[in-house]
Amino acid sequence: SLWQQSLTLFREVGDLSRAAWMLNNLGLLAGSLEENPAIMKSLYLEMYAIAQESGSKRLMAISLTNLGESARRQHDYGEARRLFEDGLALFKEIGYRSGIVLSFLSLGELAYLQEKPIIAKQLYKESLLIAKEIGDQWYTSMSFAHLGEATYLLGEYQESKQHFHEAVKIALELQAIPLLPAPLLGATRLLTRDGRPAQALELLAGIRHYAVGDWQVKDDVRQLCAELEDDLPPAIIAEATERGKGRTLEEAAEMACAYLLERGKRQVPNERAL
Repeated sequence: SLWQQSLTLFREVGDLSRAAWMLNNLGLLAGSLEENPAIMKSLYLEMYAIAQESGSKRLMAISLTNLGESARRQHDYGEARRLFEDGLALFKEIGYRSGIVLSFLSLGELAYLQEKPIIAKQLYKESLLIAKEIGDQWYTSMSFAHLGEATYLLGEYQESKQHFHEAVKIALELQAIPLLPAPLLGATRLLTRDGRPAQALELLAGIRHYAVGDWQVKDDVRQLCAELEDDLPPAIIAEATERGKGRTLEEAAEMACAYLLERGKRQVPNERAL
């Protein structure tokens, strides 16, 4: 690939910083393609070695965070936490606040996966606070989306709606398509809980082909689709899927926003009976 060719060139000319960034990009690509986490780990280990050689603490911190993500995907949560915390310590040492936000998000997701939503919520609040202070709208949207997930797990459903709405709204303002699938997935969970599975399936049909950069979101979308299809009649599945597939992701986001702005839990008849 062009990235691999660029990596070879940067190594040959001794541009360690750009070589490290190429390895970072190759690792991200491997992760988005759901390749073996061992491939990610080998790329990030090489990135860390180059970062150490260059003396860049920023690159070392990013490498450690990447290695933590690789460990998390391999379900080595203890190692993942150690690496995330080591990266956070370096980010704090050099005062790189965007990196600190990334570390809090990574540690929060780790706590969330370990079913520790109270800890996750606090870490996401920390990431949101700093993201707002530095004016980083991308990380602000991400923090809101993750807060939506944590509050949903805590049973704080109205708060979860508000967080997901903020995440979607900011992503639309940024025209940042990669930010939309995660909060829209959260909206489908809330729709399902509110007794609106056909609407949830319709929304999922609108987002499932866009969830390409986050392996966890892709997996969750597939799982929730399967669960909903098990509980709905074939005719409703076909109608909801067809409606959802006919929407752009932005249109799906607008549909989700309208729902997320509703106050309280609306009781409706079971859609299987409609």
